[in-house]
Amino acid sequence: MRTILAGICEYLKKGRTLAMVTIAAEKGSTPRSAGSKMLIDAGGLLCGTIGGGLAEARAIKEAGEVLASGKSSLLHADMSGCLAEGADLICGGRMDIFIQTLKPELLDFFQMLLARYEHGQNTLLVTSTGESAPVSAVFPDGSVAGAALAPERSSVIMQKAPESAILMQVEGENYLVESLLAPLRLILAGGGHVSQAVCRVAVPVGFKVTVLDDRPEFVAQERFPQVAADCLLTVPAFIDSLDEKKLGFPVDERCFIAILTRGHVFDASVLYQSLKTKAGYIGMIGSRAKKKQLYAKLMKMGFTQEDLMRPFCPIGIKIGAETPAEIAVSIVSELIARRAEILRNKPGAYTVIPIPN
Repeated sequence: MRTILAGICEYLKKGRTLAMVTIAAEKGSTPRSAGSKMLIDAGGLLCGTIGGGLAEARAIKEAGEVLASGKSSLLHADMSGCLAEGADLICGGRMDIFIQTLKPELLDFFQMLLARYEHGQNTLLVTSTGESAPVSAVFPDGSVAGAALAPERSSVIMQKAPESAILMQVEGENYLVESLLAPLRLILAGGGHVSQAVCRVAVPVGFKVTVLDDRPEFVAQERFPQVAADCLLTVPAFIDSLDEKKLGFPVDERCFIAILTRGHVFDASVLYQSLKTKAGYIGMIGSRAKKKQLYAKLMKMGFTQEDLMRPFCPIGIKIGAETPAEIAVSIVSELIARRAEILRNKPGAYTVIPIPN
């Protein structure tokens, strides 16, 4: 999502009018899920994808017509039955694809969405599916910004807040409602070569990374150019590594921890600290022998068998990985799988405001 929001801001800042293409709804097997987006201008595709193939080609063509007319469009793509015969629509499902124009005067609005996203704040993006497709943002406290939605309708929207995107009707008005959930955080405990490789894979797939090490030179910006400077932290002896004041954020279910320090003692210390948090994922590099020895010590310290079922150790899925790059693919694959599980079971973190009588 960050790529799309940043792309919108970049192009609007240049005074360009864009078409934003969004999978508004999907049923059955489709190449991508609801909420997937791409950006189009008069020259064609700028960034993003809704799955490629004929459906995407049709959407790009339709986007050109939307740009010319200034009127939004809802395109139906059927990838089942005879319509798919002789084409590449082999998934077997159906998609509703909403196409709208974004004009330069929306720059401030989308810069606000991008800033909230980067600061870990969730937002609902609400778009009227009428011809002009005005947009609004609904915040967790129920307040509203933008022209699409009357403030008194925010409670209804929030009660139905989707995991990704949904088409809904409120008091006779039709809306596309999307959850812009802030990226999950990934703490890399250790700034060695494996952490560098993990970071290079994790950032492009949407994790907001923080790197910890006890050696200042191992959390230097040149080692982790993808990470913001304030997320590269020197923690002497990894003591109080997960302190909220030190990190600048709480270690909760939307925070993942990968323990990749240079030694067993530091690994043990960070694992001990991790088990006292509500982290949504804890993974530790190391052999099964190391795991057995360390877990025995933790049991003596009062941790239960249930506690010790939380960590993924050895970290990563089994793909026969050996090099740092291969290990990174293994680890991030496991992170993506865990993230999908969390988002599927617990969609948007919004406070539900009672609907007024």
